Amino acid sequence: IWQGKAIIYMQEYVEDDPGRCFAVIAGPGEKVLVPPGWGHATISADPDVPLTFGAWCDREYGFEYDAVRAHKGLAWYPLLQGNNVIWQHNPRYIPGRLQAITPRQYTEFSITSAPVYQQFIEDPARFQFISRPDKHPELWQNFHP
Repeated sequence: IWQGKAIIYMQEYVEDDPGRCFAVIAGPGEKVLVPPGWGHATISADPDVPLTFGAWCDREYGFEYDAVRAHKGLAWYPLLQGNNVIWQHNPRYIPGRLQAITPRQYTEFSITSAPVYQQFIEDPARFQFISRPDKHPELWQNFHP
């Protein structure tokens, strides 16, 4: 996140049962990792400050939106009431639990506090956990953002 306050919402599946659902509330300088194949959205959480961020995606993994459209969106909707975010469940999904959390350090992925683009320039192979998740299944198993 470069400016503003963001909610990075993610859910494990886009079928009737969304699986694990997380809302990561992030601010400037914080990084959030979304696993390949998870449904997700980045939403501004502060209407007074424009949200700017960089999203780094691997072109080999396009996201299929048909299931999201069939469900009229993702499993949870953030609603801003005053300075608070309230979560509304999308009734087209099986009810589940949403975990609202703050960003963490992704040490198991060797991501440091340096800018992500700089880390990539220095060592592109470090990011193969995104482009080749099949080579790093232990990192993605039971992933918690």
